[in-house]
Amino acid sequence: MFVTLFLDARHRLIRSEENARGTLTRMAVYPREIVRQALGAAGTGSECGQSDRGA
Repeated sequence: MFVTLFLDARHRLIRSEENARGTLTRMAVYPREIVRQALGAAGTGSECGQSDRGA
């Protein structure tokens, strides 16, 4: 699972969004989609992370 957290200017969470779900060896993440979501959230920062559950 690939998740992006959108933050305001004081680094407070605006919202979180699951961007992709895949397997341990294969996941498609499109940077343009993350940027589009960030612009829509009107955030000033973002954090991205990947979780390998079951690994």
